[in-house]
Amino acid sequence: VDVTGVTTTVTVGTARRIKVSGWLHAETTVAGDTLAIEIQQDSVRIKLLQIAIATANQSYLFYVQHVLTPSAGSHTYKLTAQRAAGTGTITIANTSDREAHILVEDIGAA
Repeated sequence: VDVTGVTTTVTVGTARRIKVSGWLHAETTVAGDTLAIEIQQDSVRIKLLQIAIATANQSYLFYVQHVLTPSAGSHTYKLTAQRAAGTGTITIANTSDREAHILVEDIGAA
């Protein structure tokens, strides 16, 4: 489930390494809910981060990154988040004061 609305498409040359980074704000109404944050390449998960939120009704900033050597060509990268466990409501915001971002960087030859 893409609740962040954050995607980017990049064209990768041959034998290049890239770093995909994503960060977002989230909060939950119940302590102990688990938030699952994914980075996807072409709708396939390449990185999963699961975090138990310690305190209810607080805003948290989460960061996840992954380094990979994709095949040459155009790829779409997406940051997604959803509740993996628990009963509360997790809110992911992409607003001026609670932003969600994804960044793709070329970090050199493979």
